Amino acid sequence: MATTKVIFVALLAAFALQASASRAPAIKGAFDDVIDLAEHVLKLVTTVVDDAIEIATTSMNTVITKLEDFQQNADKYAKQIVEAELKVLNELIDDFKDNTDGIVKEVLECVESVEGDLSDLEEYALKEAAVCTNGSIATVVQDAEQFVTDFSQVSKQVEAQADALEECKSQLIPISCIQNVVEELINIVASVPAQMNNDIAKIEDDWKALESKVKACADDVIPNLQTKAKLLEDDFIKCIV
Repeated sequence: MATTKVIFVALLAAFALQASASRAPAIKGAFDDVIDLAEHVLKLVTTVVDDAIEIATTSMNTVITKLEDFQQNADKYAKQIVEAELKVLNELIDDFKDNTDGIVKEVLECVESVEGDLSDLEEYALKEAAVCTNGSIATVVQDAEQFVTDFSQVSKQVEAQADALEECKSQLIPISCIQNVVEELINIVASVPAQMNNDIAKIEDDWKALESKVKACADDVIPNLQTKAKLLEDDFIKCIV
C-alpha cells in the first residue's frame, strides 16, 4: 500500500517537473511546489524502507528465539538416538555392578574403565552431532542478519538521495536535479518487495534444510558409534570372562 502511494506521488512530482521545465522562473521560490512534492516522495520512501527494516529486525529476533528452542530439541533428539545405540551395553554394565558380591577388585575396575569409556563415547557422539547441526543453525542466523543488512543498505541509499535533494535546492534551476532524485527514489522503493521476498524465501529454505539436517546429523554419527560401541562390548566381555 505504501509503495503504491509512493509511485502515485512520484508521478505527480514528475508531472510538476515537466510543467515547470517549460517555463523559466523569474522569482525566488518558483520551484517550491516541486521541491515540496519531492520531499513528500522522500518521506514516503523513507517510511517504506523504515517499515522494511522493522520487519527484517523482528524477523531476525524471531528466528534467533526459535533457534534456541530448536537447538534444544535437536540436542534431545541426538541424545535419544545415541542412548538407544548404547542402551544394551549400559544395561549390561549396570546389571553387573548391581551384582558385584564376590567379584574380584581387578574385574570391577576393568568394568568401570569400560563404563568410563562408554560415557566418553556418548559425549563424543553428542558433540559430533551438535557440531554438524550448529553449522546449519549458523546459516539461518547469517541469512536472518543479512535480511537486516540488506535494508540498512537500502536506507543508506535513501539517505544519499535526501542529501542530493538538499544540493538540488541550491541550484538556480533545479528541475533536472530534482527529477533525478525522484527517479532514484522510485527505483529504490520499487526494489523493496522483491528484496524482501528474496530474503524471506532464503530464510524459509534455511529452516527446511535445518529440519532435515537435524536427523541427518544424528544419523551420521551412528555407524562410527556402533563400531566403537562394539569394541567396548568386547572389552566388557574380556573383563568378566
